Amino acid sequence: MVMKVCMVTMMLMVIAMRIGIATETKADHNRENHDVLCGILGAAVNKWKRVGHGPAKKALAQAIFGNTEGGNLEDLKRGIPSEYKDPGKRDNWCRSCTFNDHTYPGKSITHDLLCLCTLGSNDNAFPDIASTLCGRSRADLAGVSGNTKGWSFGSDGQEHLKKTWEKVITPCLQNAAGVTIEHALKNLTESLRNRDTLSWASSHSGNCGGQSYRETICVDYSSWCLQNKHSPQWWNDFASVLSTQDFKQAEPSSSVSVESKPNGDKPRYRRSRRNSVSPSQTMQHSEYDNPQNDATETNPISHLSKKEDGSMFTRTIWILNPAFLI
Repeated sequence: MVMKVCMVTMMLMVIAMRIGIATETKADHNRENHDVLCGILGAAVNKWKRVGHGPAKKALAQAIFGNTEGGNLEDLKRGIPSEYKDPGKRDNWCRSCTFNDHTYPGKSITHDLLCLCTLGSNDNAFPDIASTLCGRSRADLAGVSGNTKGWSFGSDGQEHLKKTWEKVITPCLQNAAGVTIEHALKNLTESLRNRDTLSWASSHSGNCGGQSYRETICVDYSSWCLQNKHSPQWWNDFASVLSTQDFKQAEPSSSVSVESKPNGDKPRYRRSRRNSVSPSQTMQHSEYDNPQNDATETNPISHLSKKEDGSMFTRTIWILNPAFLI
């Protein structure tokens, strides 16, 4: 009798393990983070075309182009910028702001998406429990002739960065009218609620080099990115200028929020029409317009506003106040 019970128990354990593996195999690494950033990038591109000048224009430029002067959107849609054609060590580009002023975490949304969505070395973006990365299959992100060597060190990742730009970032740039600035930022703050580190898909191993396991496919802002004046962060001014009038007045007449879809499908957008009221009435009761709301609601990640040395980050960021993030 005892023998039968043991055999049944073992069989149930094997079945449970197989069910668990089958469920995990459907996982999509970094998909949720991708959808949030992709929605913000699309909203930023849409707004960039409509905002003339001032702090809002500069904040949008930083988020899209990685500088406050801006650039040519069509050039970005045509292909990856020249600074990425000779990639350096991935961990330096995606986890530290001390190595150079040209490619660092938080430089732009496009840069952060490259860190989140480019294959790691030795297929580490696709371990047993992940079938896709940022909604894309191994074949989508593989290099020429199916090369899946990935990006960890130097020029090995050149063709993979190019593929990620083509398959992941370009669609975000082209679907520019999908999400409003208001909802993009709401999605962002909600996704970052209760985070303990300034990172997207942070790594327990302490690096974002893409060389070991899927957790190293990440972007992390905690290494001097807040203290280094030579590495301005796109999310910094992007959040603080959200409340300015020129940012609000050009909003489309409908609002859209982004939802993740399983099985590698494209992000799904849910649209809701606003009532026929003036822009001021539309925004009057917005949670973003009431800085006196409870801090845990309007500033869900304000606990991230401390520097590594424990002192408070003095610059106030109205919505994103991480003061963030990857």
